[in-house]
Amino acid sequence: MSTVKITLKINDENKEFIKADFTLYDNLQALKHRIKEENYYAKDQTADGYEHIQHDFADTIVNIFGNRFTRDELLHGLSISNAAILDEIYLKALGGEEKDKDADPDNGKK
Repeated sequence: MSTVKITLKINDENKEFIKADFTLYDNLQALKHRIKEENYYAKDQTADGYEHIQHDFADTIVNIFGNRFTRDELLHGLSISNAAILDEIYLKALGGEEKDKDADPDNGKK
């Protein structure tokens, strides 16, 4: 099972949100963001455009978690030291699994 947990500080209180399984809807949300992201990187990037694509990414994470928190709660409540969890969530929603870096020291390069 692909369970992930995210902890956000909301109103000075740590709140934990658990995603027990990823669905086809989650995959659709992630793929929709990927298309927007690819379109952004295919043209001249701007600071405003970058901010927009990051807000869309945050909205995607919020949707994947069933809107149990808001984009602002995510952006202001997730510690930067835990930000890598967003990539893990996104990867799992796309249907992938994070590889154990210690399991294959050659990263499959043989």
